[in-house]
Amino acid sequence: MPLLSHCLTIRQSPMLSSVYTSAMDNCTTLTISKRMGRESKNSGIVKGKGSGKKTLTLKWGGRPYKDKNKVISIPENTMMVNGILVAKNTSSAATSGNMNIKELIVVNEGSLFKPKKRRQAVKKNDVKLQEEPLPLELPVVSSPDLEIDEQELNKDMLEISSANSTALDFFSKEYDPRLDILTSPFDIFGSNSLTELFTFYVRETSQLFIVSNGGTIFNPFGTTLPQMAMENKTVLKLLAVLAGQHRKHLGYNDESDDFLPIEDSLVSKTYPNRLVQRMFDESLLELQHKLLDTTERFSTVTLACILILASIDIFFDQKQCRWKTHLYGAKGIILEKLKSKSTGPKRKKKISYSCEEDRESFLTRWFMYLNVISLLSSPDPTPQAEIFQQLDFDFCPSSEKNLLAREELRDIQYTSGMEPAVLSYLAKVSQMVFDKAKIDSASEMETLLSNAIELDYVISSYLVNSEKERDAIIRKQQHNSPSNDVKKRIQMYQFLRSTNLIFGLTGLLILRRRVMNLPQDTRLIKELLIRITSLFSEKVPLDSPAQSCLLLCIFCCGCELIDDSLVHLRPIYLKHLHSLCKSGISGAVMAKKVMEECWATKKTWWEVLKTKKQHICFAI
Repeated sequence: MPLLSHCLTIRQSPMLSSVYTSAMDNCTTLTISKRMGRESKNSGIVKGKGSGKKTLTLKWGGRPYKDKNKVISIPENTMMVNGILVAKNTSSAATSGNMNIKELIVVNEGSLFKPKKRRQAVKKNDVKLQEEPLPLELPVVSSPDLEIDEQELNKDMLEISSANSTALDFFSKEYDPRLDILTSPFDIFGSNSLTELFTFYVRETSQLFIVSNGGTIFNPFGTTLPQMAMENKTVLKLLAVLAGQHRKHLGYNDESDDFLPIEDSLVSKTYPNRLVQRMFDESLLELQHKLLDTTERFSTVTLACILILASIDIFFDQKQCRWKTHLYGAKGIILEKLKSKSTGPKRKKKISYSCEEDRESFLTRWFMYLNVISLLSSPDPTPQAEIFQQLDFDFCPSSEKNLLAREELRDIQYTSGMEPAVLSYLAKVSQMVFDKAKIDSASEMETLLSNAIELDYVISSYLVNSEKERDAIIRKQQHNSPSNDVKKRIQMYQFLRSTNLIFGLTGLLILRRRVMNLPQDTRLIKELLIRITSLFSEKVPLDSPAQSCLLLCIFCCGCELIDDSLVHLRPIYLKHLHSLCKSGISGAVMAKKVMEECWATKKTWWEVLKTKKQHICFAI
């Protein structure tokens, strides 16, 4: 059945049902909020006493950590009341030479909002990050008559773009989102807070998706998605929500509940501030319209929105497992799109993994990666696993193209940290895991085990032979071009070789444990764990971007350290998980608890997850 039929029935699509439910709930919340706002306005609450004159409370932004010792000159016709600059009679556009004005916030006399105090961003657990601008002030009330100072906004954008951040060097020469920010229409970047969230996404959040952050790396999460955000407001809002959630989990105190309006205090808040919550609500409604529009349903923008929604839950809120619904919806969109293009009655529709840099190729790669990695950590067969019966994943390019990419040190993806061939082996392993769960006869089990042994041999041989080829290619390049640029490329490639090998060996571990049922204390398992742990210890630094992408491997290998001879390896995995927990990734917190329970009970991680009825997704 198509994802959306012409009959607008919610039950026909789990994806749409999720969007409808959230949207309807949010609409109810917004309605209550507006109604209570009107009631409060009619209740006679008036700021200003005696003369009956209206008093405008002005709030100035800026960065409080700059020029702390300087005295701010107070403009004429204004005064300071409890640290707030207040106009005596009329509103005046006051300026100060000692601080940049970020926003002018006008609180209407009937508002229930309390004046907000300026706060610096507080980071929990001493999270170490590069110096970032503090969160900009969010408007308490949007005034329809409030005009945006274009010159001031451009000045702020230039200040942001000139900040010292290595992440900003990731953009390709053909595209620089900073230039688009400066020339963007004000109905998109109408507030400094939205600009701050978008900038934070580009600088920080987009780096969670890749294994390496070298300056020459093309990162589609930091280039392609921001490009799409400049063209589509729904993508922009969802990226801002993703950044807002990231900031919240890092400990940035963007907004305190003490300064929320009364009606907002009645609602359980998921996101760190009202702006992010509002953008999340609006993006769900906008996505609903896209899914109902036959011209928008199969667009790259719609697919990008669904994948971003899935990532928000995978990164920061896995308790409700909404990411499953989003991936199921993405599969429906891709499947319907492939059906519309196909001509034959084939039961399976082929979907190819392309390494091209266009948007559709990037989103397809992202979709395939999310599905394979999420299935590997599932304790039970799920409806999502049926994707293998409906879609034929084609990961591997031609041998000639693959050899050419390897000779140019480009065969391993910077985003996933592995080559398409290794990802294809992981897909086969996950498919075998779920095939095994459906087997109910001895003959079928014998066939499955025979296929598993053969796949084990194929993966092991490929890893050995491909590494030998890479050694020969690197020796040749070092001999022919001993320049500094070549040395840097080789250094980066050596790191990618390590992550690629970790993924491949983890695939072997899952195959041998979950399909072939090899015990934990067998030599084939213990030697595999020792080799993977050695790669983590020697090749993957703590706090590196690769940690988040390797979370599946950290979890699967760490949980297997039950034998007494392997206990001394546990601290290596605990350190990586602790580092990821500080980064705000919810899956790392859940993984750490499950891993410690495996060590205490000597149970496998999939048995623990079955008991808890959990499914952790590590597709980052």
